[in-house]
Amino acid sequence: MLLARRISPLFEKPSPRREAMAGSLARGEAVDAEQATRIGNTLSRLLRQLEQRARALSESKRRPSSPLAAHFAQPAKAAGA
Repeated sequence: MLLARRISPLFEKPSPRREAMAGSLARGEAVDAEQATRIGNTLSRLLRQLEQRARALSESKRRPSSPLAAHFAQPAKAAGA
């Protein structure tokens, strides 16, 4: 939920100023360095959060959710061992 709250401003209705800057970036034109830095920082934070979320999801799928599930996930031991 934290990720959704932080991303939600990206999904707001685009303003003409945002549209113009996005168009300038897409065309390779010069843009305000401060705004470009802010966009870069925002994108890097977003990617880092997505990586952390993906890593956490893959780890949670690998480990059993309870000690009992972990016990029964172990291979059976030989009778005399």
